[in-house]
Amino acid sequence: MPSAPAFVLAPPRLPELSLAGLALARETITGTHLHTLHGCPHEVVLDFRLPKSDKLPASEALAALLARGRAFEAEVVRALEVVEPHYPKGDFVTGAAETLRLMREGHPLIYQGVLFRAPYLGIADLLRRVEVPSALGGHAYEVIDIKSSRKAKLEQQVQVAFYSLLLGEAQGLLPTHGALWLREAPEERFALDDVVWTLLDQLDELSALLRGEQESRPHRSSRCDGCGWRERCLPELERSQDLSLLASLSRSRAARLRAAKISDVGALAAADPTALLRRRVLPPASTRALQAQARARRDGISVRLEAEPPALPARALFWAAEPDPFRDGRLWLVRAAVLEEGVVRAPMVHLIADDHDEAQALRELARFAEAHADAGALHFGERSASTLARLLATRPELASLERFTRSQDLRVLWLAHLAHPVANATLYDLGLWLGLRAPEEGGAFPALWWENARESSGAERERWRARVERFEQAELATAARLLGELRAETAPGASRG
Repeated sequence: MPSAPAFVLAPPRLPELSLAGLALARETITGTHLHTLHGCPHEVVLDFRLPKSDKLPASEALAALLARGRAFEAEVVRALEVVEPHYPKGDFVTGAAETLRLMREGHPLIYQGVLFRAPYLGIADLLRRVEVPSALGGHAYEVIDIKSSRKAKLEQQVQVAFYSLLLGEAQGLLPTHGALWLREAPEERFALDDVVWTLLDQLDELSALLRGEQESRPHRSSRCDGCGWRERCLPELERSQDLSLLASLSRSRAARLRAAKISDVGALAAADPTALLRRRVLPPASTRALQAQARARRDGISVRLEAEPPALPARALFWAAEPDPFRDGRLWLVRAAVLEEGVVRAPMVHLIADDHDEAQALRELARFAEAHADAGALHFGERSASTLARLLATRPELASLERFTRSQDLRVLWLAHLAHPVANATLYDLGLWLGLRAPEEGGAFPALWWENARESSGAERERWRARVERFEQAELATAARLLGELRAETAPGASRG
């Protein structure tokens, strides 16, 4: 670990901000709020304005993942010699004073150091001593945050920047770098410069949201399925037929439509398309597709778009090679089946635990491809094809899979030719709409379930594995049904939207 990073003498400060008088359920801004703001600003507003007791607990899968994160942090800390501030629970003023005392004493590593200047609260996983003079004396500290992920994320770096600004105020000196301790990298350092300005922009946004100067409203996305406020937001979106119920409609485009006095799905379905195009509310192709989707949602049916019917294989080899969100650059799933006349034939689902499993799964996929060379290849979503192309660049023995990188994307075909009434265009959402499965508790997170299985043992491992396998079999059944629907709806004589 480096011992003497450069420091800046006049660190930017966290903005002066008072939350008094805003009728908030909590009046402390933490790094967790900034992490959440990155994904959903409205979730952060609800976290501040509503009692914590109103929020649903984390789903079973997410709770297991969070528990493993805490276990990883404990494992890291057990191997280190650290001191920890002790203070009455919730008394962060005392906690910050105790942390400052430990910093002045110059301990090499401080665990769970409290950094507090109302309304800002940071509890840093590790504060590491460096030999640079500061207001503390002949030394200073920098921040290391422990994360169980395998790849650094911007929102994690923003948290480190948040803690670093608080630390800079305490010691009169801001380090130029922060660090993340990841599962496969004991230290990943990064410059704070640009991240600090991202942090300050986010704090400006948060301040405007809490003061009501910036609109806060729910927006439907896949994140909603596991959010603790889903029982509040999702019914509200359904009642108002919010524009975000339309697939892949971004917050910014929804805002453009509302600015044009188009406030809900029904209004968009009924709007004059020529007037929308003349006012340049959205690009022409987006306007036509969104209006068709709005009519589909309003009427509860698929609507055929103005496009040539797709060329569909009579016999389809449907496959997936899913990248692992917990292990960057690797796979967690390989899946294949033949789809013929709405029936799933010869399904193969291979769940991957390690590099040996990955190699075996790809060999099985290659054998499957060779055995069904007469079937036209289909996949769903861009991740599988791009992931496989990257793998094949260094795996010449898998040349028989090269044709898969040029396979047709069933998701693209579906969106290009049919508008549908569901909020998202995942196989899971489309399967729910077609009535092929019941909603999963906490939303559809099969990669997370498999991570739980991989980190568990015995009966617990088998329970998670079985859940993933059931889900993947349902995905294959949905793909078979979608292919049949696409053939029927785009056949000559089918009604156009």
